[in-house]
Amino acid sequence: MGNTLSSSTLQSNSWLSLQAAKYFAIAKVNFANSATYLINLISRSGLVLIRLWIFVQLYEATFAEQGVQIVNGLSITELIWMLMIAQSLEIANRPSMARTISEEIQTGNIAYAISKPYSYTLFHCTAFLGRSIPLVVFNLIIGSIIAYLLVGSLNLTVSGVLLGSINLLLGYTLDFTIAFIIG
Repeated sequence: MGNTLSSSTLQSNSWLSLQAAKYFAIAKVNFANSATYLINLISRSGLVLIRLWIFVQLYEATFAEQGVQIVNGLSITELIWMLMIAQSLEIANRPSMARTISEEIQTGNIAYAISKPYSYTLFHCTAFLGRSIPLVVFNLIIGSIIAYLLVGSLNLTVSGVLLGSINLLLGYTLDFTIAFIIG
C-alpha cells in the first residue's frame, strides 16, 4: 500500500513538473523572441529617457517654485526614481491582451489555440511574462542610468530589491489577469 501511494505521488509530481516545464518553455521562447530585437529594446528605452527628462524638468520647476525640498514625503530624487520604475514597467507592457485575443478571433487562430494540450490562459500568461521580462529589465537598467545622471543615486537595500522583484512578478501576473478578463 505504501508503494502504491509513493508511485502515485511520483506520477503526480512527474505530471506537474512536465506541465511546469511546458509553460516555462513557452515563456523562454517568448523571452528569446523579445530579447532578439535590440532596436525594439532601445527604442522603448528611448521613451523612458524622453519621459524622464520631461518629468525632471517639470518637477524641478515645481519644487523650485514652491521653495521646498520634499513634497508629501518624497524628494525630487525619490520621485524621479519612482517615475522611472513606473515608466519602465508601463512601456514594457505591450501588446495589449485585448488586441491579441481580438486578432486570434478574427484570424480563426483561437480554434487552433484552444485545441492544443495546454491551458489557453496559462499559455498567454507565460507568453506575456516571457515577452515582458527582457523589456522590463532593459528599461530598468537604462532608466536607472538616466535617473542617476539626471537626479543622482537612490539608497537601495538587497531586501528592497528582492521584495520589489517579487512584487513586480506578482503585479505583472495581476495585470495580465485583469487584461485577460477584460480582453
